[in-house]
Amino acid sequence: MDPIFLHMVQEAEDAERQNQLRLERRIFRDEQNAFELPEREFRKCFRLSRQLVQDLIRDLTPHMDAGIRATRVPIHIRILGALRFFAQGSYQKAGGNEMHVALSQPAFSRALSEVCLALEAISHRWIKFPLNEAEKQEKKKSLWPRVIGCIDGTHIAIVVPRENEHLYFNRKQYQSKNVQLICDANLVILNVKSNYGGATHDAFIWRNSNIKAHLEQMYNHGDHNSWLLGDSGYPQEPWLMTPIQGVPRDTPEGRYTAALTSTRNCVERCIGVLKNRFRCLLKDRVLHYDPFKAGQIINAVSVLHNMCVRANLAIEYDEEEQRNDEDVPDVDAAVIARNVLVQGQARRANIIQLYFQNI
Repeated sequence: MDPIFLHMVQEAEDAERQNQLRLERRIFRDEQNAFELPEREFRKCFRLSRQLVQDLIRDLTPHMDAGIRATRVPIHIRILGALRFFAQGSYQKAGGNEMHVALSQPAFSRALSEVCLALEAISHRWIKFPLNEAEKQEKKKSLWPRVIGCIDGTHIAIVVPRENEHLYFNRKQYQSKNVQLICDANLVILNVKSNYGGATHDAFIWRNSNIKAHLEQMYNHGDHNSWLLGDSGYPQEPWLMTPIQGVPRDTPEGRYTAALTSTRNCVERCIGVLKNRFRCLLKDRVLHYDPFKAGQIINAVSVLHNMCVRANLAIEYDEEEQRNDEDVPDVDAAVIARNVLVQGQARRANIIQLYFQNI
């Protein structure tokens, strides 16, 4: 028989087998119902409760393409597939092999991108920095005097990018994104900034953030009673309180620093909960995406984190919580205008005088 004809027959048979495999996967997937899983097992797989996922599907559906083909992956399957990836942290093949979200690799990749964009579209409803006086007062009730939030940076590991690799190589000797995160005492994320590489210092990210610009503007318009708490990697400013290094604990300055450090611990716990719940962010999992898409994933899970916190969903720590090492101050990055530094130090001295002088 003609070898060319045999080759054509073999190709046709291979294509038929692939079509049959896709059909079987689709039938198998559609016969499964993840919502029939016990609640505990469902949360283990997807990190959200069944009710919360149903609410999420309702909210994301208007921002996703329903499609017109009969073979189009249903929206709820796309969302469950993305949630499984966020929760597990394994590369896409892990999500593609799950019986409740049986998707081909290309379909899974498209679903992940679409879900990230849909979560970005509703992010303003879940991640809100307190802008007006009423919102600020609400945050000040549960934190240190007049504090509206705590700030820190954390590194999220990514694969070596194709371009500008040097911008992502951090001081811990791996490729990452340096993510600035602000939260309140209840571990609700108020702001997340994920567009900088791991080589960028916390202080530089802060100086170029819209939150810093907003607080500075509010200060210049007379609001001298609202501030964030940060560690020694940040510059002291009238709207950002930082610890005083090397002071005895039994002095007013020492009591101030101890109180600040204790209160600021909430942002470290927030980062730990975020990474332990959505393990795609853990260092040993490594996001296998370009920096832009990695940032989209970080923003997406931040929205999901706030949904879980506000729904009071508990998390079980069956892995060691990832700790966020304190950054060593970078002298060049910490340089700020002299008058801002002086005002910040004066504001800090006033706080010490008001709250820690006679304890």
